[in-house]
Amino acid sequence: MCLKNLKSDNLITLESTPVDVAKQDIFFIREGIKQIAEIFKTFDTEKRTDLISYLKAKIKVIYIPIIRKEDAVGTFTMMNGSKAIMRAEELIKSELLRMVSQVYRDFSFEAGSMEEVLVKLRDFSAMDWNTAESRSRYAREWDKWLYWWNRKEVKTFFRTTNDSRPLGLLLDYYYRNADDKNQTYSNFRQFQAKHLKANEAVRTIFKKLRQLQKQFEDVFNDYYTHNMLAMALSCADRYETIIFFLQHLNDSERNTIFKRFTEATIVGLSVKIAKLYALRETDEAADKSIKEYKNNFKKFFAISILLYVALVVMLVLLYLNVVKASEIENETKKQE
Repeated sequence: MCLKNLKSDNLITLESTPVDVAKQDIFFIREGIKQIAEIFKTFDTEKRTDLISYLKAKIKVIYIPIIRKEDAVGTFTMMNGSKAIMRAEELIKSELLRMVSQVYRDFSFEAGSMEEVLVKLRDFSAMDWNTAESRSRYAREWDKWLYWWNRKEVKTFFRTTNDSRPLGLLLDYYYRNADDKNQTYSNFRQFQAKHLKANEAVRTIFKKLRQLQKQFEDVFNDYYTHNMLAMALSCADRYETIIFFLQHLNDSERNTIFKRFTEATIVGLSVKIAKLYALRETDEAADKSIKEYKNNFKKFFAISILLYVALVVMLVLLYLNVVKASEIENETKKQE
């Protein structure tokens, strides 16, 4: 398209290439085209012909025109010879980093004097540096989280060994916390529709993800919380249990709260009642259920102890009988 228009006076202008700038990160391409168009206005026909010949000889461009947007995914799949799969988390990361650069959309290069041009160039350079630094920082943070969630001990602890999501529970719980029904997302479009609407929300999203990641790491690194959660996870729903621990991670009496919650789940109480019991907010029905479970647990524990003692006594008696039988056999051999 660019090569075809090189011969015309109306090379390529901003108006002649309409595009949805909210969905494409093409600011620099458009700016480059505008500047190139201004330069080509000074070229005569011979000079343009020479340039076209040079570009055709040195540059090879392969592209497939896609008329309908719906065909884009199918075309990509067809050309994707290595069968690379773009996971939702990878698309979310790319979209977040793309949105960081959206500040360029509102920047204007219009100026009435050389002094204003210099000021705008200075501001643009500062903006460009800040954006590049932000993108780099966010990308490093994301990779750091990715490495942490793929550690074997972390995957084992949070029960994510068989999960296909590379960021473990981070994006899953971030989405669930904002969902009325605490449901997770199934694809990139679903996540995008709920959280990636406004460009200015990117920094807020990263801030919330950073805070949530810190909570996961604190739960994992604190030995008491780690042990309590590990026991609770073996008896209760993963999502509700982890969310409860995250919500009360900074409570002054968290150790007591986590201990009571874990005790309640171990004896078979539901997460709902376990929460009430842990926070000492139980109603009459919950108190009754807790007492029944406690009594049943005590009975079960007492019976288990008795059975254990009986088993030990039986093993001791069996051992003594074997020893006695061996002694009798030895005595018999000596007499013979």
